[in-house]
Amino acid sequence: MGIKKKIRKAIKEAYIWYWTNIAGVKKNRVVFMSFNGNSYSDNPKAISEALHKARPDIEIVWVFADPGKKKIVPSYVKTVDMASTVAYNKALYTCRVFVTNFLMPKIKKQKKQFFIQTWHGDRAFKKVLLDATHPHVNEQEEGYCDLAVAGSDYGERQYRSAFAYRGRVLKIGTPRDDRYIDPNAEEIKTLREKIGVPTGKKILLYAPTLRDRATHEGKKQQAQDVDIYRALDALNEKYNEEWVCLVRAHPNVIGLSGIELSDRVVDVSSHEDMSDLLLISDMLITDYSSCAGDFALLKRPVILYQSDIDDYLENTRKLYFDVHESPYYIAKDQDELETIVANLSEEKIEENCKAILDFYGTYESGKASDEVVKIIGEIVNS
Repeated sequence: MGIKKKIRKAIKEAYIWYWTNIAGVKKNRVVFMSFNGNSYSDNPKAISEALHKARPDIEIVWVFADPGKKKIVPSYVKTVDMASTVAYNKALYTCRVFVTNFLMPKIKKQKKQFFIQTWHGDRAFKKVLLDATHPHVNEQEEGYCDLAVAGSDYGERQYRSAFAYRGRVLKIGTPRDDRYIDPNAEEIKTLREKIGVPTGKKILLYAPTLRDRATHEGKKQQAQDVDIYRALDALNEKYNEEWVCLVRAHPNVIGLSGIELSDRVVDVSSHEDMSDLLLISDMLITDYSSCAGDFALLKRPVILYQSDIDDYLENTRKLYFDVHESPYYIAKDQDELETIVANLSEEKIEENCKAILDFYGTYESGKASDEVVKIIGEIVNS
């Protein structure tokens, strides 16, 4: 190790000693991080906003990989740049409560700290962490994670297997999904206008999950062979209404290639919060993304387009279950996709969504954020 690195390490260790032995934990400070600091979104966002509403006296801090790019963060939020080692570690070592939807930070947790895991894939298809090939998970350390939040029996089982987690699971719902239980028409209208969807048009959301190769190579992900324009034509004919498609790439890839954009097909990959896009959409086409299990709460049609399933299983990820033994509508090619669309009915859609939710043993109360906020409030007050 060079002299400069040794000096930096010594300075960091000195700061950590100060925070842990002199400054101590700030009982009123709650730190949030979503997708390893890459966005203001998902379960941490839902909890953060509910926390401010219920307890505006609590200091809310968000950690971002690049806080300068976050234009949608509320004014009451204090932001910390992960690139600033001192500020980042200070936030982690001095917070009373830490909330994430990704992996826990690798720090020496203090006795007075309380860590909450709200994993982003409650109803995941893809095997992760200890269930896959990633053995280093802090949650498996006894007492490191204090509370896990789940929206289903399936999600709880995933904590036990993928995280080797043996602690408490709050199985009351997924905070980001609270808004799906009783959707607010005015909120939907406002979001549609913000995203730029013309009034009166129905929305198809196409949101494939990531392919690891595209992530590793830093290239755009090649879209599957689905023909979005044919799908829109089929929907127009089926419902006698005009449809547009919102295309959203997984945030871990830099975009999708192979889809021609137009006034009918719009790229919304830059929109940080997937929850917004699901809320306003009338139909979802995905492949192996857990958003399918969330979307079923809205009682709207969801179709899995899996033309590459054999290659995906062989070269990308293993799945937790055989999709053909699940209730999902599955299309392996364009013709199958259009046949599913042609045969949809309100009754079939509602029955299918219920079957999907039952498949996971889903618990969604619409009050998950509030329940987590209550727990945070009790911790802060203790």
